[in-house]
Amino acid sequence: MTAAGTWHTEARQPAEHLGLPAVRAHVRSFRGTSAAFQGRLEEARALHEAAVDARTGLGQEPEALFGLFQPTLVQSRLGDHLAEQTGRSALAMTEAHGDRWGQAQVLWMLAQAAPEIR
Repeated sequence: MTAAGTWHTEARQPAEHLGLPAVRAHVRSFRGTSAAFQGRLEEARALHEAAVDARTGLGQEPEALFGLFQPTLVQSRLGDHLAEQTGRSALAMTEAHGDRWGQAQVLWMLAQAAPEIR
């Protein structure tokens, strides 16, 4: 996990230098996943939510949709009632894009989160 953190830092620097907001969003998302695996859930939530906001702001709905899976999972692990709302937002995006595989994944995520957020 230490190596992953180093790689994320190294990837962020050129993305910021070159002004590549989409790459910065991906790096934030990967750093959030790394933080979640290390048990730093509050940090993971903040990184994932920032990545989703950045992708949405760039008009990258499919990428934002993928990013909504991660905060839903982290929010549910924290017992945050926003997990259901986040998951429902992801579900609405999958339906709008006709993404049946994504719908299945979001429904699975909501089912996994249900016991922790109710």
